[in-house]
Amino acid sequence: MSDADNNNSPADLVIDTLTYDPARGLIFRTAARRGEEARAVPTASLPAEIAMTLHYEGADSPARAIVTRGPRGFEIVLALEDTDTPLRAISCDLPRGVTLDRPLAAFLRTVFPQTNDAFEQLMNSKTKRFGDAPLQYFVARQISTGFGGLHAYRAASSVIMAYKAIEMEATALQREALAHVTAHLARIDECATTGHPRTDREHLLVSLLCAQWHLELSLGETEAFLATLDRCRAVAAELENHFTPAFNLSLALLIRCVLLSRAGDASGAGEIAAEGMQLFKRAVADATDKLTLFQELRMSHRNVHVMLQAASPSKRIKPDYDAWVLFSLRVRGAPAERLKDAALAIADARSAG
Repeated sequence: MSDADNNNSPADLVIDTLTYDPARGLIFRTAARRGEEARAVPTASLPAEIAMTLHYEGADSPARAIVTRGPRGFEIVLALEDTDTPLRAISCDLPRGVTLDRPLAAFLRTVFPQTNDAFEQLMNSKTKRFGDAPLQYFVARQISTGFGGLHAYRAASSVIMAYKAIEMEATALQREALAHVTAHLARIDECATTGHPRTDREHLLVSLLCAQWHLELSLGETEAFLATLDRCRAVAAELENHFTPAFNLSLALLIRCVLLSRAGDASGAGEIAAEGMQLFKRAVADATDKLTLFQELRMSHRNVHVMLQAASPSKRIKPDYDAWVLFSLRVRGAPAERLKDAALAIADARSAG
């Protein structure tokens, strides 16, 4: 049965989960919510292998996905070729009684966007991107490497790679993402001044720098991390329009200010707090009615407020360095806690020194 024959009838075994493992390839799974139905299907109802076709840019490659059965249903592992050629789509020759969930089937038809419009549909909405962090990393890496549309979209995809690699706490992927980010920083002049956060050169420059210092902090590259924060300070003083990149810049200024305060350098923290105030004033002066950016301006205001607190501790304001560092990070949960601890360790080491 072709994946096109996708009716999702109640009797079907539905495959609706897809993830990526660098060592294994793409991994399809039956959903946990269909577990009882999966167990009701005899093991013999799925062959040991399923025929699939990998549609690469310029060539199709037949493949065999390996089927195993676990306690929560079936797992189908599709090994990928070691190539930089983009994987555009995947088609599956599924046995009768097995279907792909509609969102998954739609994704497999456009794994790699070939036009600017296709990129925007696939990647622009952070909340609507298909798949988990590993799968989003895989898609973003393909775009960063081989997308033929706007270079801005390739650069933006390397930023996605960075944060997904940090979320996964995968050191090798973080190093790979850092190489992509660094490469796109070297080509930032290929991007235009558009005033739009998805494509504007200044906004992408700051986004790439923000991703870079997150990665350097995560990888323990302390001197590079501090140097990137200093570069962010220099960029903030040279911008033509401060509204679009203000939020990401405020994150860099905030973590630098807080770490200086933690290390006992009140003068240095105060200097950065003053720079944060100037950044915010200029961002307000450059503001437009773009709703997302206007909301980010509110967060920039909070970040500057924290900088002022960090630079002028008093009996009334008890320093909360843990919370302040967390405010500066673009990741959440356990990865954020790990980055916070790493950042505070840098400040404490310099204070002791």
